[in-house]
Amino acid sequence: VESALMFQVPELPVFVITKSASVAALQERLRDRRWVQVIDTGERLSMTGGLRQLRERGIQAVSAVGGRRTATSMLLEGVVDDLYLTTSAINGGEPHTPYYEGPPLPLDLVVAKAALGPEAGVRFEHFVLRR
Repeated sequence: VESALMFQVPELPVFVITKSASVAALQERLRDRRWVQVIDTGERLSMTGGLRQLRERGIQAVSAVGGRRTATSMLLEGVVDDLYLTTSAINGGEPHTPYYEGPPLPLDLVVAKAALGPEAGVRFEHFVLRR
């Protein structure tokens, strides 16, 4: 919150979906950033509930930023249509950490690109989830 770019740009509306136990602390940390809204999904984190609240605010498409816990929550709740994975040659975190922890996903690969030259090692993949 203190350093991520999306929390520093007032022209970029940001919504943080969280459970009730985290709301007060987040709102305190964000008190000077009125463009960031905290969405309370109740005692349990519910991506379905959070996305429902976004739709009520007129938002119809979402680009979710997060790690494997965010991805796993959204995929297990069935609220994802497309999955975009970008990996880098730069080491970060633990090697071979999965982006998702759950039952196998019915994915169809739409496009895969591997960078060359100075960006060698960067890979982009777009998947569509079969329903």
